Amino acid sequence: MRSLRHLLIWPLANIRHHRVISGVSVAVMASAVFLIATLLGFVNGYQSAVREDVDRLGYDLLITAKGCPYEAATLMLRGGVGLKYMPAGVVSRLNGESEVDATFPMLIHPVRNPSTEQGMTLFKGVSPGWFDTMALTLREGEWYDESADGLSGDGVVLGYEAAELETRHVGDPYLLYQPRTKTFVETRVRGVLERTGTQMDGTVILPVSELQARYELRGRLTGVGVKMSGADAATMTALRDRYDLEPELQVISLSKIEEALHKAMDNMRDVVELLAWILALMAAAILLNTTLLRTLSEQRRLYVLHAIGLPHWFIHAAAAIENAILVSFGTGVGLGIAAAAGPASSELLASYLPYAPAGDLVLLTTPLLAGIAAIALGIALLSTIPPLMRLAWFSDLSTLRGGG
Repeated sequence: MRSLRHLLIWPLANIRHHRVISGVSVAVMASAVFLIATLLGFVNGYQSAVREDVDRLGYDLLITAKGCPYEAATLMLRGGVGLKYMPAGVVSRLNGESEVDATFPMLIHPVRNPSTEQGMTLFKGVSPGWFDTMALTLREGEWYDESADGLSGDGVVLGYEAAELETRHVGDPYLLYQPRTKTFVETRVRGVLERTGTQMDGTVILPVSELQARYELRGRLTGVGVKMSGADAATMTALRDRYDLEPELQVISLSKIEEALHKAMDNMRDVVELLAWILALMAAAILLNTTLLRTLSEQRRLYVLHAIGLPHWFIHAAAAIENAILVSFGTGVGLGIAAAAGPASSELLASYLPYAPAGDLVLLTTPLLAGIAAIALGIALLSTIPPLMRLAWFSDLSTLRGGG
């Protein structure tokens, strides 16, 4: 029992005695674990966020006028307000398709607004079922009343950032600018959406029929979401190809978008995992060097202790426990820093991406943390083997005469 107690006292005493070397070991492990956890957590978080973004769309196909929505950004940057609109009759034709379960007509209409700092307000007209299909939630207020005839109710629903920018809350007045007459029509804020991390956060939402009436756009739409009624991939592809052949339309398959994003993420995962293994090997090499330094610095003392009766197994076990303590402490520090710096790491990594989905982009799951801890423990044990092999060479006091 006394020997077992000394197995803990001895490593702790060595760590205290070699403070600089022990500190380097802990710092190396903490840095490597932080980087590995952040990179692998980023892959997990990005895949999860992309999946949620695609699932939030709620429909299988998006049919838009040719050039829209890509034209919208360019036109807004140049100060323009005109968009291309879908030809009449597309929605009724889609509703007549047997494989179509529901359609969600939409109208995006940018309006020059001299009363705002940006000089532009982006309106979005939506139809019944859109709110539930997109799985949205309200931060405050209420959604429009829905019926077979459309949405009804006064006021506008603001995206999260639109409400924050204009400091508007439910019940506050809201001015709708009319470009033709250069006047404002007063309405009220009916509701404010929760943050989505998408373009929707900056939009002002109205029923599509009201938006069409207010801005003289009757019968005009910029897109329609299509939800299929359990059709297989071949049926969806046939419907997509049929409408995509029309020169005025373009059809975007959301499943294709998800598939392309996941393929890109699989490639990114391979690169990140390779980088993680390189970091792990570098940490193991540095840890091995520091372990050798500790061993060499106390080599004579260990020889003497062994010669007067200290068994080999005790020396080997103490060295392994010492490494395990340092690696465990470094791993804990690294994981703690990775968890605490998660939001900042998400923002930094997202700034280098062409597309950053909503949500936390660094997701540290329990299996990931357990895997990193297991690899770190393996590194601790492996880095102990070379010093132990060196200690195993001596068996008597003869090496003391030769200077070690």
